[in-house]
Amino acid sequence: TTTTTTTTITTTTTSSAHPCDDGTHGCDAENGICVIDGSGWACACKIGYTCTSGCNDPSVAHACKMISFAVESGPCTIDAFGCAMSPGYPGIYGDKQTCVISATEGKLVVE
Repeated sequence: TTTTTTTTITTTTTSSAHPCDDGTHGCDAENGICVIDGSGWACACKIGYTCTSGCNDPSVAHACKMISFAVESGPCTIDAFGCAMSPGYPGIYGDKQTCVISATEGKLVVE
């Protein structure tokens, strides 16, 4: 008499996608990016944008806004695309010209 025993093993694997991959991170949908940080993540803003809320607190909705510039003094200008330009651009910047340009974040002094 031959006895055959069959054993069936059922393995269940659950895979949960990382929040940066499945979109559950909560970062600004238009101008934010999700950055993987070990097993966690952090929200950052795209280049040219600055964080306005939820920057260091994941319980607050993350939002970014475009950095904008304004000429405070000097002959510089801001073009229609928001780029700061020296006087006579694209020509050479003149001697002893100074522009003070403020930005949403900080200030830039060009001498």
